[in-house]
Amino acid sequence: MDIQARYQGPALPQISNKRSHSAIRFPFTAYSDAHDLLAVVTTSWDVSVFRIASGQLAFTVRQKSKTTEVTALAWRPDSSCLGVGWTDGTYGIYDGGHGKQIALGSLKAEGEEELWKLDLALNLEEKKPDVEVEHGKVACFGWMGHDLSQNAPNRPQTGLKTTEDWHDGVEDVDSAIGGMQNHGQALPDLPRAITTLDVTKVLPRLSTIPSHFTMQQKQVAAVNKFSTQQATDNMFSQGEGAYAHEAVQSLVVCQDSGESTVLLDETVRIGTCNVQGRPIIHAAHSESPSHAVLCQHDGHSHSLSLIDLPLPTLGGPVLHVITSNTKRMQTLLEYIVQIARCMDHDWKTNIIVQNRFFGSLEALLENTDEPSAVANLYHLAMTGAYNPQLLEWISDVIKDQNQKRWDQVMSALYTNIQAHIFTNLLPALDRITIAVTTLRGLATLHEGSSKFDCEPELFSKILAPIDSLRLVAQHMQSTIQTEYRQFKAFLRWLKMQVEISVAEPLSASALEAEDREVPNLDFSLILPFIQNSLKESKLKTHIEQRPGVEGECSRDEFFASPIIRDVDYEKAKVVLKKLEALQPGEQLLWKEVEDPAALLNIPALICALSGHIRVALKKITEWQSRMLQKPIEIPLDLDSSGSAVVSDMKLRPIAAAASSSPSPSKEEGSITTILLTHKDHIETLSITSSTYAFSKRLSTQPPETQSHHYALPSDAEILDAKWVPRHNVFITLLRADDGQGRILLHPQTPGGISQDAQLLHLFPTNVPFRPMKMVVGGRRNRLAVVVFGNRGRDWKVLDLEAGLRISRIAGEISARRREEGGAGDGEGHDGMEIDA
Repeated sequence: MDIQARYQGPALPQISNKRSHSAIRFPFTAYSDAHDLLAVVTTSWDVSVFRIASGQLAFTVRQKSKTTEVTALAWRPDSSCLGVGWTDGTYGIYDGGHGKQIALGSLKAEGEEELWKLDLALNLEEKKPDVEVEHGKVACFGWMGHDLSQNAPNRPQTGLKTTEDWHDGVEDVDSAIGGMQNHGQALPDLPRAITTLDVTKVLPRLSTIPSHFTMQQKQVAAVNKFSTQQATDNMFSQGEGAYAHEAVQSLVVCQDSGESTVLLDETVRIGTCNVQGRPIIHAAHSESPSHAVLCQHDGHSHSLSLIDLPLPTLGGPVLHVITSNTKRMQTLLEYIVQIARCMDHDWKTNIIVQNRFFGSLEALLENTDEPSAVANLYHLAMTGAYNPQLLEWISDVIKDQNQKRWDQVMSALYTNIQAHIFTNLLPALDRITIAVTTLRGLATLHEGSSKFDCEPELFSKILAPIDSLRLVAQHMQSTIQTEYRQFKAFLRWLKMQVEISVAEPLSASALEAEDREVPNLDFSLILPFIQNSLKESKLKTHIEQRPGVEGECSRDEFFASPIIRDVDYEKAKVVLKKLEALQPGEQLLWKEVEDPAALLNIPALICALSGHIRVALKKITEWQSRMLQKPIEIPLDLDSSGSAVVSDMKLRPIAAAASSSPSPSKEEGSITTILLTHKDHIETLSITSSTYAFSKRLSTQPPETQSHHYALPSDAEILDAKWVPRHNVFITLLRADDGQGRILLHPQTPGGISQDAQLLHLFPTNVPFRPMKMVVGGRRNRLAVVVFGNRGRDWKVLDLEAGLRISRIAGEISARRREEGGAGDGEGHDGMEIDA
């Protein structure tokens, strides 16, 4: 029996079906159009992402803690990111391919003090605040990629990389214009290309950060950002191409309090604005600067807030350079922090073995009249004379097996830290220096103007810890090479001593082993290692956190701390010279600073770097927030009784004033259409609003509101309604009194001309599937509708494109018949208009 006969009525082709073990928490469902993925929130508050075609699980975003719940869920339009809001006042941005966390944002609670960290430790346990504060929660995400080159001439796909390519690029543009008389229109591309020139493109890609051995769960989650080459490349991607500044990737994070944060590229904070009421749904269009947010007030009143973004400014070459370098600076800081954490982990997990072996020798000598462990080993190396405790330590504690283990862990320590410095840290410092100097140059150029209102000194303060970090990293490379060679020579000598102790000192076998091995030993390396590095490596000063400096504090306390206040490159060079001249047993002292070792300590320097970057980012955000205008608030009277349900909303741009001249101050507008579900009918409410998107002036024209009602069968209950992307139609999900489910297609006709709905699909009563909700999505010409049933435990994926194709063909046949019959003027109002 085919599917048409089984359903005894119209039926859309079924792509797949899925039965899940857990129910879905509605309305938290999101369709990924580009990748055909479906994200749902289960009853355990985990976000599960499934593949539409097969129903297989792609990845899962686990619940942050047992008490947190999901408040918002949305895909970025290109499906590269998934946004998830949590009830603890945070929101995560997760990679759309594998679900790894890209960024984590936090919504500050009212009255909550902003804290600054003095160490690099992860908060593995969530601390309960002394005073309970209610954090803001994400009510909805508003993602949209705005393309500013819609009306621009066709441009070459490859970027201009050298000055020799500029002339060729102009020829390509001229040919693309197609014989225009004014070929000089391509001339502005030259200063744009110079402004957006990115010197980091000629540098090799940053390498992954390897995490050695086993790390704790949250540390693994953090390092996953850079654990693979693809993930690392994605973190540092800025939007390739010579005209990347003509695309603006915006994100509006709306809180339940009405405060809305505008970000670019998910991480660069532009500013905040406030909308009236609690946001419930968002809509935007790639060709419109407006973000529409529908808000609910106390009672049953609603309002529509239009957040207009200054797209030409945000997409201009100067702001593109500022935004891209700001994002690069933030990402590189995360990269550097993760390098320091991995180095600290490698240090602690490996040096403990050497400390344990050396500590056991000190314990054997503790209650004796013998000198220190270092003096005993030094005496043994110089004379070959054993004392009982030293002989016991070598023969029983070290022996052959532990000697090999000592070799493995210390070789891993030196090798891993050397790799972190050479492969990861130094290249990252070079790139963050480029980003900071670029921003400092722009700040110096525009000092005193509103084009970039940030003091150059802010970026000079960032460069001080960066230069100090580079100085320390280069010194550590030299120290590692020296200590590693000394350690290998010491281990070769220790292996000989193990052999002598096993054969008993002064025996024939022992003397033979000594005569054989001594010529191959380098005592110029062995003695310095015993004297200087065995008890405490010189790397400890650079890697371990300074004692007594940890935790969180206020901003004033942070910058008053000696490890932050005294950071300076010139001082670091002086302290380094004092450190190199330091004799064994002496302390590093300098009267100019309170803690001179902190000037050469990687965690302290990175904390200082993080603090200065945080101050600069806050200043940049304050400057960028001036670009945001106050949202336009439009009061709406949706339903005084409160029975209407907002099912969906869409926004599309319109030209409010026709003009042949491409004036940058022309008035533009948008039409926001809300899909309302009543008890017995569907209502579409269209709000036309004109705004001067490219000017600081607001339109004086009041918004126009138009409502249209769509009657439905009286014996049917309306379950859900959704707009069909890129089409002027919407579909409704109904359930009749006999339990039969239906999917209807409704056209949104110009002028509100009424047309009958078309039945697309029937769910028979003899099948246990009971539809309750649906979601629509998909790529162009690949649209699908996912219908959920049984509390979301079951769902079916139906081919919506097939139904639209049949409706389009039926409309063409109907119009052709009217034309052949000579019906009127042949405008065909009775045909269903599907395409937008």
